Amino acid sequence: MDNKIMGTGNTEEEQMQIAKMKKNKTKNEKSEDSIVSRVVISKEADDALKVLLAKVRDGFDGGYIERSDLVNWILFNHEKLIGESEIRTIRTAYFDEMLAWNGLTKLANQEGSLSEDLKSQFKSLLNAAAKKNKEGI
Repeated sequence: MDNKIMGTGNTEEEQMQIAKMKKNKTKNEKSEDSIVSRVVISKEADDALKVLLAKVRDGFDGGYIERSDLVNWILFNHEKLIGESEIRTIRTAYFDEMLAWNGLTKLANQEGSLSEDLKSQFKSLLNAAAKKNKEGI
């Protein structure tokens, strides 16, 4: 027998080469498709990622987990990991008063006036600022 695998017309060596080529093609396609975007993270976040990756890899002999695998998993599973409380915490950590003020004034300009609640708060703010100016003079 000439080592042809039944039904393929190829030798075992040819079949192995074909499988290797398919694997390489799949690997190359995967790497091209998987690079969608890059994110820059801080040194502290990178250190935290390294610690988490070490924990995930520790004792796992069934495969190899890359940094990008871990980050992708976290992002794909964010709905299970990040709830309303965490979203409020993130928003509080990155709150910018000037951006919020600009948003309010833009909304007021679009609507043509302030809501009664905002009017009351704005008047209180103006009164407090006026009182502070009088005390400073």
